[in-house]
Amino acid sequence: MRLFPALLAVFALAACDSDPANAPATPEGSSATAVIVEDGKADNYFSSNGQEYDVRGVDRFDLAREVDESDEAYLERGKAFAEDRFKAITYFLNQYVKQKSAKDANFEYGGFRTTVRQRSIGAEDVLLLEEGKFSVKFETEIAGPNSLSSMMKADEVAEGLWRFDLIMPQMTTREVSNGSYSRTYKKFDGEGHPEADRDVMNIEFEVGQNSLDAYPRYFEMLADDEKIDAIILIGGDYNDKRYDLLLAEELFTNLTGKLGFKAPEGVETWEDLTLESGPFTSTLNTVYGEFPVEIYVVHPGMAVEAPQKLIESFRDHASKRDIVMYDGHAGYDASYSGIVVTYQPRTAISADDFKTMDLPEKPQLFFLNGCKTYSVYPDALLAHPKKTAENLDIISTVNFSWLSQMLTITSDFLEIILRTQDGLHDPASFQTILSDLNRGRSWDVIYGVHGADDNPHQSPWADETELCMACTKNSDCYGGDALCAGGSCGFGCTTDAGCPSDYACKQVAIDGVISAQQCVPKAGSCR
Repeated sequence: MRLFPALLAVFALAACDSDPANAPATPEGSSATAVIVEDGKADNYFSSNGQEYDVRGVDRFDLAREVDESDEAYLERGKAFAEDRFKAITYFLNQYVKQKSAKDANFEYGGFRTTVRQRSIGAEDVLLLEEGKFSVKFETEIAGPNSLSSMMKADEVAEGLWRFDLIMPQMTTREVSNGSYSRTYKKFDGEGHPEADRDVMNIEFEVGQNSLDAYPRYFEMLADDEKIDAIILIGGDYNDKRYDLLLAEELFTNLTGKLGFKAPEGVETWEDLTLESGPFTSTLNTVYGEFPVEIYVVHPGMAVEAPQKLIESFRDHASKRDIVMYDGHAGYDASYSGIVVTYQPRTAISADDFKTMDLPEKPQLFFLNGCKTYSVYPDALLAHPKKTAENLDIISTVNFSWLSQMLTITSDFLEIILRTQDGLHDPASFQTILSDLNRGRSWDVIYGVHGADDNPHQSPWADETELCMACTKNSDCYGGDALCAGGSCGFGCTTDAGCPSDYACKQVAIDGVISAQQCVPKAGSCR
């Protein structure tokens, strides 16, 4: 067995950036060798079920100067009002592109399984054209299906650039400033609104520069304290069926059943869990030895009389765990929606509160499994002074996520990041993880990850000294995701940046199915 600390120096050299063409893991225990798939010859591939689009437009508005207001003060007020206008525009843009129920009064107003990412326009974009008239360029992102342009029937004005008209209501200065439009025009339906009271905004969008596939920071999670630990917070539910408590019960069953975790000491059923309970425990066997895995569970039934204790518990766990998971209700308003620990009474941490939470500088993976968490949650976390794309990965959702699917999603996520091959950890890349989450159980949800650009593109268990070692079967190659391809050992990668200079990251097929990517010699042979 190798020494785990020895990998620290090697890991520091790992690069990031890769290609989202990964596929499912090699079947457990498979003895078949891998076949290198030449470029352009693939007969099967994997891709995400959605992507991010860059959105932009120009807003022009009137704003009268106040009596004796200086030029500087006037421009500053114009900038502040432009920010309020931008919030209103993104509100109606989101109302237009998001999926709606047939019961909604504005059901015919768009509806494309898409969510807007709320961003600031930046004060430098605001121009005073002439007295009383301002112009501001705005940009944001939306995430939606790969086929969004055809679904929207948008006009293609240039290759890869589409345009559509967003119909909004004409709003008074007061409505924009106090945000009352979200109540006044809650049932706004575009074409059904009186034409004289409409405001038409010309919007352009194009496919954004999506991140390339990469690995979660498995090694760094272990290197921190030689274990992987996670918190799963089950958010409160307001439905009579109480999906939160059902999820707590089923999660206990799955953890202690198919996932093989040992329950905390003295805990025999999910109802025995308390805020003082220890973690569910298991081990992860890697090429560098066996390491503990600890999973803490917090649910609303633990503090019925003192729900604020749930908030305190979540804050404490978020300040130290490698993986932070939230399964619960979520929403579009950063100042209201966030981590809702219970609805009896409603007790929550707003998304805006993420910016000031006690979070560590170490790498963390947040999984925010609720409706439309893409809209504000990632940006709020990334606004934290200790968090950057280099130490934070965030899995979020576009469109609705379904309470009845949360248990399946949570259990499958844990299963795939802890999976093994021939008894050793077989690290899944984000493409593999997201392909599993997006595989159709909740057809209208799009799971995506933020912050992957700075993640490693080489398997965390890769050993470059073993590349090209002779082999006859996959188990001859040391490491959970090292395969025998063409009689020589490779190791897992997501892009060429994860391989030594004389090697390329190639898709490999097992039994005719593209199953992974491996670093293989550019020359085509080790000999």
